[in-house]
Amino acid sequence: MPPEESISVACIYYTMKQGGGGQMSVRSLVRGLDPERFRPYLIIMHREPPEIDLSGMRVLPTPPLSGRVPHGTQARFALSVARLVRRHRIDVLHSHVAAGGVTVDGPVVLLARAAGAATVRTVRAGSALQPEGRGCGLLSRALHPFTDAYTVVSPDLLEGARRVARVPQPKLHAIPNGIELAPFLSPAIPRREMRRRLGLPADALLMASVGSLHAVKDYPTMLDGFALAAPELPGARLLIAGEGPERPALEAQIARHGLEGRVRLVGMRDDVPELLGAADMFCMSSECEGMPRAAMEAMAAGLPVVATDVSGLHYALDEGRAGLLVPPGEPEAMARAIVRLGRDPSLRRELAEKARRRALKEFSVETMVQRYENLYLSLRGHSRKNPV
Repeated sequence: MPPEESISVACIYYTMKQGGGGQMSVRSLVRGLDPERFRPYLIIMHREPPEIDLSGMRVLPTPPLSGRVPHGTQARFALSVARLVRRHRIDVLHSHVAAGGVTVDGPVVLLARAAGAATVRTVRAGSALQPEGRGCGLLSRALHPFTDAYTVVSPDLLEGARRVARVPQPKLHAIPNGIELAPFLSPAIPRREMRRRLGLPADALLMASVGSLHAVKDYPTMLDGFALAAPELPGARLLIAGEGPERPALEAQIARHGLEGRVRLVGMRDDVPELLGAADMFCMSSECEGMPRAAMEAMAAGLPVVATDVSGLHYALDEGRAGLLVPPGEPEAMARAIVRLGRDPSLRRELAEKARRRALKEFSVETMVQRYENLYLSLRGHSRKNPV
């Protein structure tokens, strides 16, 4: 496609600070678009060091915002984006911050649409579609006429988008997140060596978990479940990789259970593929998810997964066919699943094989990017044909 005919796409996200799955997914999308057909740009609402690697990406400058969710500066930011849309002749403006509410990206969507861009809004968090929570305000129905397409990052979120947010069916698409598979298929450090570096016995039953230490991840349920399972699995160990505000409370909980020698919070890691390669099983206890990157990475690494049966995880584990699902907030159910998997090597192998096959088929970056490319192609010129 000649350069003048390529489609220019600008993706907006809150931040590119290290430590979030959303940042990685947006970066993978912007980097992965076919340069023969697309001219991708990135707009970052709030610059927070340290950022993930953005080398080789077109990052468009915008006015600094006062915080992660901008209050009082939305209009200035939205006007800046509208000018960028005109200057760079942006064909598609893709907001990945729909779960932050209409006050975050609403002005951007309206002014970008008026400036001639087709608009896409993506919901990345299942909590944005909870009728008893913030959901009804997060996807304002007033924006529906000015939004050309909505996407959710898991089919589990489709019903909420239809029922709670009342997104018109023709505008609604499910495009699951994708990950770079290669690092998890062949970790750079062998399993035995990684265990040595972690100070773990070669024959320990190692359960891993990866995620930010925030309340929505509900690590207390995981720790309570592990404490119940520990007497029946005397060789079991648990490593949790991630950081966040819940760390002091989790450290205190580990101490109350007397698990200091068996549970470790190992902080932020840049060797997650190797950590997963050293593990025997993976666990998530979230109250709610969008499309959890950590679970997809564990599946690609060939780990059997125990997880709560919530949005995102339900889909990732193929409704329980590619892993064990337990009710959220129930440590006893978590413990039973951990013991069942820990005691049964053949079940671990069976679920590991199913998990990896599913990850290879459904969760690659290439698959995600191709689906977004098809959506962008379908929207080219849509706004200029249907102006505000």
